[in-house]
Amino acid sequence: MLTLRIVGPGGVTERALAAPFVDVGRDEQCPVVLTGHGVSRRHLRLIPRGGIAFFRDLDSSLGVLLVRQGEARQVALGRLEPGDALRVGAFSLSVEGLGGHAPLLAEDRARLEALRAGDEAREVFADWLEAAGRPQEAAYVRAELALHRCAPGSPDLRARLNALRALTRQVPMAFRAGVSRPRVEGCEPVEARAGSACPTRWDALDLTDDVGVRRCPACMQDVFFCDTVDEAQELGACRQRVAVEVSRPRRPGDVRSLPRR
Repeated sequence: MLTLRIVGPGGVTERALAAPFVDVGRDEQCPVVLTGHGVSRRHLRLIPRGGIAFFRDLDSSLGVLLVRQGEARQVALGRLEPGDALRVGAFSLSVEGLGGHAPLLAEDRARLEALRAGDEAREVFADWLEAAGRPQEAAYVRAELALHRCAPGSPDLRARLNALRALTRQVPMAFRAGVSRPRVEGCEPVEARAGSACPTRWDALDLTDDVGVRRCPACMQDVFFCDTVDEAQELGACRQRVAVEVSRPRRPGDVRSLPRR
């Protein structure tokens, strides 16, 4: 888990940085309350994501200074790197534990790569899971297959979506991130890199060492698997590309990304 370290006039304090986000400001409703000159009521939002953390200025009066490798500059949002600090008034905020996540094991990577072969490979995987004593995960793979094969507008669509939705409560997010096939959101058209076109779907992206993060072969940017729409909205506001768990209820335009600069 990530830890927020705050250095200020009163000394040093630390607290766990919990999802989905933590607001910082002088308002007593903020999880992290800072007082003093230069601190707005709601100054800054920190968004933890596994071993990664983003930040976003909440339209504060004096802004946020990002200190990186000894250089300070005012930044509205971004992704924190190890050693970074954020200056808010007389306070310096840093996040410890960045980059830490359970690595994707070689055996698991091989299974995920095998799923790219198509639906038949997923059927074999579901059978293997059931034989291995993992019935909930086998049921999730089969329910995802049934939904994927369902044509848009089919009378079976709602029932299949509800069946998958019921299983999400029984299956860990890391597993769902491995086998789901949601579309990628927050992308912009890019010129193909070395002949690669944007896959537009999570399961076609390149694997990374983090099961919840994949990389687009066209733009070489990270895409984050989001278990909820709220999480996707926060990351979208930080100009990140996302893929939302396919069973989550959606509305048109519910996840919007800020323009990239």
